[in-house]
Amino acid sequence: MNIKNYFEPSKLTIAYRKQRKKILSKQKIEITKNFKEFGFDYFDNKEIKSGYNTYLNDGRYKDPIKKITRDFKLKKTDIICEFGCAKGFALEEFKKLGHKILGFEISKYAKKHSKIKDSIKIVKNIKNIKNYKFDFFISKNVIPHMSQKKVQELIKIAIKESKYPPYFIIHTYKSEKDKNLFLRWDKTHKILFNIKKWKEFLKQYNGKIVYSFDILF
Repeated sequence: MNIKNYFEPSKLTIAYRKQRKKILSKQKIEITKNFKEFGFDYFDNKEIKSGYNTYLNDGRYKDPIKKITRDFKLKKTDIICEFGCAKGFALEEFKKLGHKILGFEISKYAKKHSKIKDSIKIVKNIKNIKNYKFDFFISKNVIPHMSQKKVQELIKIAIKESKYPPYFIIHTYKSEKDKNLFLRWDKTHKILFNIKKWKEFLKQYNGKIVYSFDILF
């Protein structure tokens, strides 16, 4: 089921994206091996005009997490799992509400620089998440970085293991004319679907998952 994005971009984020769009339209963006491996260059290097170099916890997750907890009717005893949690900003807010938390991440850099590093597991094989118990599954702007086959595998596991419908937030773009901007924004993206193509791809999971779009362009 497609629903409105709980993580609507803040005014600061919207301004940042407009600025990035101008840069991406005019400049050739060079990225490093460290960027592709989700290291310092990906998360914190402000010299690289791509990716998430303004990625910080400025309070933007507080209200969305409260609303998700309310709308999904999550219980205090539920274990909240985030796949691709990065530095764990969303999980921090779940923790403040009294939930047990569990993060899965591929980036050792992100875990090292997280305030909740003890709750984050480095997982490179999707199948390994089945080794952990959780009740609610959320993944924010991660699946475009994966192959279609791996996305299908992840969704299958999430549906089976989560007590509640898994919730996916998906980075995308509106029309084909923005496809190149989307790729240049983050060259680690592997699935270059626009909104229409994502909806077609996710039809097979109707009634089993919940998803929202975070539209970059």
